[in-house]
Amino acid sequence: MPIEYKTRVAHLIDSVAVEEAQELFEWIENTPASSINLKRCSHLHTSVLQTLMYDKPKITALPTDPLLLSWLVAADIVSQGD
Repeated sequence: MPIEYKTRVAHLIDSVAVEEAQELFEWIENTPASSINLKRCSHLHTSVLQTLMYDKPKITALPTDPLLLSWLVAADIVSQGD
């Protein structure tokens, strides 16, 4: 499963596909003080990236993949210094 939902944290794992975008969007919208853990994420479909760009949830852990991290910085989801 590419997303593990906990009480207030969604863990995005490996490659998160287009099919996950709507569910993630709804979870963020319906979960007060929600946050995202990207530590084990290696790829995001652009629809998932757009969801994160729109909702701007708190990111609790950054991905280890430098290319994915650069996309998150470029999309203004995380700051350069995070």
